[in-house]
Amino acid sequence: DVIDKTGSEKLMRTQSVRRSRSNGSQDQRIRMRHMQRQKIHRRNMLIARSVLTVTAAAALLLAVIFLTPLFNVRSVTVLVNDRIPTEQIYEYLADINGENLFKVNTSYVKEKLSRISYVEDTLVEKKYFPAAVTITITEKKPYAYVMSESGYEIIDENCVVLESVADEPQDIPELTYYHESFDALAADEEACAQLYSFFEICGRIDIMSHITSVELKEFNEIDFVYDDRIDVICGSSVDMEQKLRLFKATVNNSNMANNIHGTMDLSTTGKATLQP
Repeated sequence: DVIDKTGSEKLMRTQSVRRSRSNGSQDQRIRMRHMQRQKIHRRNMLIARSVLTVTAAAALLLAVIFLTPLFNVRSVTVLVNDRIPTEQIYEYLADINGENLFKVNTSYVKEKLSRISYVEDTLVEKKYFPAAVTITITEKKPYAYVMSESGYEIIDENCVVLESVADEPQDIPELTYYHESFDALAADEEACAQLYSFFEICGRIDIMSHITSVELKEFNEIDFVYDDRIDVICGSSVDMEQKLRLFKATVNNSNMANNIHGTMDLSTTGKATLQP
């Protein structure tokens, strides 16, 4: 009986210790869950405060940008070459002067300026402090002029009219052609392509400024006058660059007099024949 009683007491003590350990582990898990919930709560509160702070800062920034004159365009600077009157450009850009800089659409500015015939390309740059816009315009080059009923039409290398003037231009060659009218020439893609190639080569090898007139005899046959003293027969457009380079080398030869007049035949590739 004593043994049984002692065993029972030991068993009860063991069970009590186990219950105590179990309760302790459960309490620890409860505390850990509580601490995790508090940690999540603090993190959510921090995120909420951050969102509110960022939102308030963004709202303040937008108010400064759009509701104050701080970023209104104070000046518009235009950089061009020499063909387009500056006053004309500023007329096209009158609506952006004083406009909010962030509302100035560069694509809109480029599209608007492209309506000016002499505009080849446009670079629009914004400056924020102080708010300003700088526009750099690349102009199209006039390559020739044609006579019209009202005067003279200045054209580019693509046979596009850049300007109509009353007085005969002095710094570019006259273009004559076999078509009945300039409109017919401009509609002839093959002929315009030949002229484009001719003008491009002349500009690249640096003889364009000395050409005083150009005649398109057929869609692929071009003659020209050089320095008002040498009539040049190119023949067909085949090997045109080779022909023009040979011409340049010939007229720049030290053995040729600077004031010589005559006709130079380049129609046979690789051969330049001058008849005074």
